[in-house]
Amino acid sequence: MGGGSSRPRRISSYFRKPAPLPRHRVSIGNWTKYVKNQRVATNRYIPHMWFLVGRSGGGRYDPARGCRKSFQSNYKCGNGPFKSRNVGAEAWGRWAFFDCRREINSCNAYRLILTDTGNIQFRYGGRIIWQSNTNKVGVEREEYMAKNGKYRRNYIRPGEYLEENEFIGSPSGNCYIIMTRSGLQLCYETFECKVNNELIGYGDTSNSYTLYEISKEDPDNIQNTGYVSYDGTLTEHTESFTTLEGLQNAAPYLDIGNHNSTDNSLTIAKFDGLSNADCKIKCDENNDCGGYFFSKNMHNGCELKNHMIKQQRYRTEDSSGLLYVKADVPKENNRHNTRITDTTGVDWDKYNLDNNSDIKRLTELGLITQDEVNVLTRSKKELAKSNNEFRKAINKLSIEDAGISLETKEDIKRFKKNLSEYTTLDTNSKDIKTKIYNLNAMEMDSELQLIKDNKEYLLWTIATIVVVIASMKIVKQK
Repeated sequence: MGGGSSRPRRISSYFRKPAPLPRHRVSIGNWTKYVKNQRVATNRYIPHMWFLVGRSGGGRYDPARGCRKSFQSNYKCGNGPFKSRNVGAEAWGRWAFFDCRREINSCNAYRLILTDTGNIQFRYGGRIIWQSNTNKVGVEREEYMAKNGKYRRNYIRPGEYLEENEFIGSPSGNCYIIMTRSGLQLCYETFECKVNNELIGYGDTSNSYTLYEISKEDPDNIQNTGYVSYDGTLTEHTESFTTLEGLQNAAPYLDIGNHNSTDNSLTIAKFDGLSNADCKIKCDENNDCGGYFFSKNMHNGCELKNHMIKQQRYRTEDSSGLLYVKADVPKENNRHNTRITDTTGVDWDKYNLDNNSDIKRLTELGLITQDEVNVLTRSKKELAKSNNEFRKAINKLSIEDAGISLETKEDIKRFKKNLSEYTTLDTNSKDIKTKIYNLNAMEMDSELQLIKDNKEYLLWTIATIVVVIASMKIVKQK
């Protein structure tokens, strides 16, 4: 047999203490930049925003790993009060909603409005916050109607603006506000023109201007000289010019009209007591004289001018006298015709131009008799007179047409106003008629009810009398 021995095993056990939770120090506002980043990424003009905690705006690290975290935020919508948005633990991975829709809708209720009365109003809903109290309007212009303005309406919403020369008009276009370099201006256009005895329209107020039209003439034709043949062919003179020295007839002078220039005077003092012919002789005797100014005011006055007076830029208007400019003539062929006839740029362009013609053959214009020249001159004057009368008639018709058009517009405007008033009166009249009909029906019903009540009262009275008489008879019998 054998035998053996054994030793007991030693067993031990213990409990571990739980590890302490990590301690974190999280500063206030540690998530502000991520909320701002998300706001910019979303669109700062949108009145609301969804924010995913731990995802949106770039905030992806865990500031307190192992801890249940909450999300707390305060924000403002414009200049309104602070609002809060809190998400309880665990906030990580949950949504936070920032809402400014109510404030935005309230702000969008504001309007800057331009009315047809010329009044600028700042409204909130139907309530007037501010107004300009202006009431001047002008002519209704389609181009300044509200539909043709920047925003196609007569008001501006919050956030909208006008650049320089941009405008918003009133509904009818009788006024508009436009942005200028000086700021926002209220403008309107008026018809402030009058017509004088000569049927010429002009502006007579500080807000109106007179417009003048200059005939479309070629300025290159000024001071041109040429020969005109019997058949009306014009040949321009291109050679040098000279005055008629040694000839019996002095140089011709062109009447420029009521013009003068003191800067181009040859003499400081005027020659008083001279006639127009004497003044001309004075200029002929002076080689430096390019013309003269003659005045009949008070005493006949003669003032010699240099050759610079021939240039238009040196002239100014002067109603006290007339300016005469010495004309140059060509050297050749002056023995045939030394008289220069002035004309206009318009008439010059009407001639048939032929600069290749022989000058010597063009002197046949002198063959025309003086009588024919006189007839031609008279015909020209009569044609000019008829043309002026015709132009005056056209101007008169244009003015009358403008007046009729303006009156027609005013009549249409008054008609629309009267029609609107008539429609309102007609509606009110129908309402009154309906009320009168109802009142009549009520009156008739009341009268019928009164008659009924009177009949019942009479019957009851009769019945009462009968009962009383019967009662008295019964009492007497007893």
